[in-house]
Amino acid sequence: MSDRQISFPFSFEGTGGVGDTTDLTKQVQDHVVSVVGTQQGERVMLPTYGTNIMPYVFSAMTDMTELDIRQAIATAVQRDAPEVLLTSVDFDPDPTNGQLNLVVNYALSTSQGETQSATIPIALTS
Repeated sequence: MSDRQISFPFSFEGTGGVGDTTDLTKQVQDHVVSVVGTQQGERVMLPTYGTNIMPYVFSAMTDMTELDIRQAIATAVQRDAPEVLLTSVDFDPDPTNGQLNLVVNYALSTSQGETQSATIPIALTS
C-alpha cells in the first residue's frame, strides 16, 4: 500500500481537494469494503474485481445463502486484496431498520495477527 490514498467513500475536503488518508488501517479497511461492495462487472477495466453477492441482497437468508456469501467474499478478497487475510465473515441483523450487516474480519498479512473488521450493510432482510 502507498503512503497516501484516496479515502473511501469518495469525498472532498473543505479546501476542495479530494479526501485522502495516510492511515494504513483505514486504507486496508477501505480496500476490503471496496472489494466486498463492488459487483463483478462494475469496473470496466477490471471485470472480475469484486463479488457476486448482489443476487442475495433481497433473498431470504438461509444457511446455504450464508455459505455462498462467505465463499464469494473469501474468493474476492484472496484475488483482489492478497495483502489481506480473511479470518471470518459474520452476519449481524439490524432489526431496527431491517438491514443485514456483514462483519468482515481480517488481518493484514504483514501484521502479527492484529485483527481488524469492516461492517458493510448489504441487504434488507425478509
